[in-house]
Amino acid sequence: MNRLNIYFQSTGGVLVSYNLDLVSALCKYDRLDITLDVFSAILLYYATQYKLRGRLCARIRPFGLFNMLMFPSSYLGGFIHRFDVFHLNGFHGLTKRLINISKSKIFVLHAYSAPSNVITDVCSNVDAVIAPSNFVAHEIYNKFGIKSKVIHHGVNINLFNPSISKSHARRELGLPMNAKIVLWNDRITPEKDLATLLDAIPMITKDLPNAFFLIKGRAVNRSYLNSFHTKLKLVKQLKNVKISAVWIPQEKLPYLYRASDVFVRTSLLESFGLAVIEAMACGTPVVASDCATFPEIIGDSGLLFKPKCPSDLAEKIVKVLVDKKLSSILMNRGLQRILLKGFTWNVAAERYYKLYEEISSNKG
Repeated sequence: MNRLNIYFQSTGGVLVSYNLDLVSALCKYDRLDITLDVFSAILLYYATQYKLRGRLCARIRPFGLFNMLMFPSSYLGGFIHRFDVFHLNGFHGLTKRLINISKSKIFVLHAYSAPSNVITDVCSNVDAVIAPSNFVAHEIYNKFGIKSKVIHHGVNINLFNPSISKSHARRELGLPMNAKIVLWNDRITPEKDLATLLDAIPMITKDLPNAFFLIKGRAVNRSYLNSFHTKLKLVKQLKNVKISAVWIPQEKLPYLYRASDVFVRTSLLESFGLAVIEAMACGTPVVASDCATFPEIIGDSGLLFKPKCPSDLAEKIVKVLVDKKLSSILMNRGLQRILLKGFTWNVAAERYYKLYEEISSNKG
């Protein structure tokens, strides 16, 4: 059986586990040779933190992913012929240059915020469009008439699991040992709706004075942050709230989930929601918005609250923190759902591998 040469386009600086763990799982297939195009920082992390099986050719392009347009056409032509399948992950310059070539191509629609003409142009010139959730598949069909195949994202269960004790995680992070810890970990942008949690905090502490809120921000939209600056300033003065925007490496994320008694996702729009299954895999109960992908991903393994409703969010959080039996049930259901629904990178890799074989044989 002939080998398959795969060009895997990085998603850039986001979805780190997709870039790292999915490729790691794909490298277990002996038939695949994979070339990565990733930022040097991510590649450095990849090389030092992950030991891969199989054949892997990891390359750093001289100017980084977003500057592929700088390369002359002669270079691009020599680059293209080496590969059997292009696994494209974003509306980058390279994607635009590759969609019209006569090579097997798949395109994963992680987000559909690009102009509609760009989305339709890209999706109509590839062999398969992949949606990371049924929610996204339905949205792009209803909005653009684009049919897609659903391959859910996954979680690295070797990294995200309940093996770290709660007390050890709290000591490592310098968090209070006897508090009920509520974790919010996301980008601070409008669609992530941190404001709803901030409004819910006084309601929660009224019922649970020992509640502690760990707000871990990543990328920050400054104009959105300024829209509730006064509210945030008041919250920062509270002793039971810790807000941090410091980046932490992937291998430290399980400590956040294990240290927490409940993980909260207030987001109004998600194409999947990786942090939700990371929390579930760590045995941390989840409370999330009843919208977008969350009903699909969480099922009955977490609690859903009415979007943008602080009182309903507060009620659900308090319920999880007070009811130990419920918390235990949600923890076990979350762990089981990860495996039952195949929300692992090994399962995702198997599905992508079969797709590579299918479209490359059709091209042949």
